[in-house]
Amino acid sequence: FQAGQVKVDGKAFPYRLLAPAKMEEGKRYPLVLFLHGAGERGDNNSSQLRHFPERMASAEYRQKYPCFVLAPQCPEEQTWVDVNWSDKNSTPISATPTASMRAAIAALQEVVNSQPVDTERILLTGLSMGGYGAWDLAMRHADWFAAAVPICGGGDERAIARLAGLPIQVWHGSSDGVVPPKRSRVMVKAAKDLGMKIDYH
Repeated sequence: FQAGQVKVDGKAFPYRLLAPAKMEEGKRYPLVLFLHGAGERGDNNSSQLRHFPERMASAEYRQKYPCFVLAPQCPEEQTWVDVNWSDKNSTPISATPTASMRAAIAALQEVVNSQPVDTERILLTGLSMGGYGAWDLAMRHADWFAAAVPICGGGDERAIARLAGLPIQVWHGSSDGVVPPKRSRVMVKAAKDLGMKIDYH
């Protein structure tokens, strides 16, 4: 993983980028943007590599899935989305994203502008606090992504129509004691009520 950083409001926000093991000249590759959970916050630019990025960095996965993996890091005491993720009811989506989310967006734009990324195959995923981030960012910029996979998160079901046409796969364990599974189920129901196709596990 290569280290990088972007500046938002005068503050540096770190990120790490994994490139495909082998890149052919003239070829463009998919990119997966991963938003980590609350436990990986900080400024060491390494904690956010736990879970999904670590797996994608294995020799097996790099051979099987040649792609970029972008993992920005959210600072301590900040969040991708300004909500209490233990609440059973949703918070309306804010007019503007948090500074951490703006940093994730800036990191994505920097990588897309500097690397051979296939902009038709940018995928978004996130875990727990990052699951909230995935819902939020997808709702703000659904046209940027080929698919979104929020894991153990939640969002503003009142804004679900913004995601029309975007392939979505949702994962949430029924025994989750941190983020109520209801938060994912409400999102899935709202999407299905509008006739949207959504894959829920």
